[in-house]
Amino acid sequence: MKSHRLHWLMALWAVSIATQLLLPTTMFFIQASVVIIILLLMTLFKSSVNFLIFLSTILVYGFCLTVYSMNHQIFDAGQYELILAHLLLTASILLNWLIVHELKTLNQKIQEMEVRLNQLEKIDNETKALSFPEFLERGLLIETGMRRRGEKGYLLYFTMTDIVPLTVKSSLRQEFIKACLHTVRAGYDLVTSPTDEEILIFLQATDEAGRDIVIHRIEEAMKQNVNCISMPFSIHSWEVENLEEKLDELMNRKGA
Repeated sequence: MKSHRLHWLMALWAVSIATQLLLPTTMFFIQASVVIIILLLMTLFKSSVNFLIFLSTILVYGFCLTVYSMNHQIFDAGQYELILAHLLLTASILLNWLIVHELKTLNQKIQEMEVRLNQLEKIDNETKALSFPEFLERGLLIETGMRRRGEKGYLLYFTMTDIVPLTVKSSLRQEFIKACLHTVRAGYDLVTSPTDEEILIFLQATDEAGRDIVIHRIEEAMKQNVNCISMPFSIHSWEVENLEEKLDELMNRKGA
């Protein structure tokens, strides 16, 4: 709808410029120059300022035409040409303002969509866990900070067991990730799911006791929400010494 409106405005702008060819050649070039200069000027400011530019230009140009007609003793029928010229310039500059406004609105929406797209690339829209690249990027930053502060961190690695039926794997994965996200410290620990059967958690600034508490809470949440007797995921954990190296090892082992 917005693009159709922009097309119509641009078509009307072209018609308004073409119509000014009916004016004397000198006046046509003067008005066309004013329209182009104002159009370029409007690209530098926001819509509210551009509207003031539109009003100021029309008032100043109208005053100039009035002075011109008085100095050259243009009265009666001769004034109709000046009135037409002023109306055409008014229409063209008004269309300038509307077109620039539409273009800036469209550009703003594109930027918002790009921001939204970047956010979606960082977070799995289905599970709300981090994407693996985002998990790695944030994890390396956290690891650097922990090393500087002399803190420990743990990497938890969950893999779905073979006893899980294929028909429930997807729903079980979502429930498990949900349990992980509700268990870890929001905005502090990281959760990702690089494949349909794997989940990784990076716990920062914690010890073995903290790691065990997180695992126990996840197990309890799964028992309540999924009503499973035994844990449908195998669990491995390591104290983080080199996060990137450990993740590479896990991903290469999986691909081997």
